[in-house]
Amino acid sequence: MTTKPRRVKKLRQSELELPPGIALAWLRGRVLRRGPRPGYTLEEIVKTAISLADKQGISALSLPSIAARLGLSRNALYRYVRSRDELLAVIYDAAWGSPPRSLFRTGSWRKRARAWTLAVIRGYRHRSWLLDVPITGAPATPHVLMWLEALLQSMSRSKLNAHDCLRCALLLDGYARSVVRLSRDVDAGAQSRKQSDAVNAFLLPRIQQGRYPTLASIMTGGQYASEESPVDDVEFGLNCILDGIDRLIGARKGKA
Repeated sequence: MTTKPRRVKKLRQSELELPPGIALAWLRGRVLRRGPRPGYTLEEIVKTAISLADKQGISALSLPSIAARLGLSRNALYRYVRSRDELLAVIYDAAWGSPPRSLFRTGSWRKRARAWTLAVIRGYRHRSWLLDVPITGAPATPHVLMWLEALLQSMSRSKLNAHDCLRCALLLDGYARSVVRLSRDVDAGAQSRKQSDAVNAFLLPRIQQGRYPTLASIMTGGQYASEESPVDDVEFGLNCILDGIDRLIGARKGKA
């Protein structure tokens, strides 16, 4: 018994005019551009690019470097992706993948929004290079939109209007990004405990003699060099944000 070969969809001209990567992300695995049938699939290209980014960050991502890993010429790689920007858009979406089903389960808006934010933080920590992919506009690729859908479904339970829900989504994603970026930067330039003590010993007399009375009292109390870094206290900041959203909900209800 023979089976018909799978028809591969070609990008329309209108799809080619979209910002790089959007159409390709939606049609990944079903797109063929003009020319001879390629020896690789776009999925293999994406997998190779993600593996390289995981090991070396997006600074190492270039079409020549990926082509070399696959034994292709740079011109041959253009059969799959037109530019590095297009590649970044596609692998960003693929690297996120589908959100956990648990984020769609029933529960209060606060519980679900908290779970969503912590899941996003884990995602950024697992692949911190995602933070380095330029943001060129609103979400427009399938997996990223599904993550947004998960949060918006939870926020809709708060009875906020759509505009407020979108702003809350931006706030929570921004918090997740800032937490992981700051933690990454601190880890990259981490000082030893001995160095930290030396810095504090150097600063304390200068702060006490200057116009820093509040800082001086904190440093004298030993809190400035606490073993528990505020960078790692994710829950504190998240609870502050959720408390603020809760007050917004109350204010909106009061005006209704």
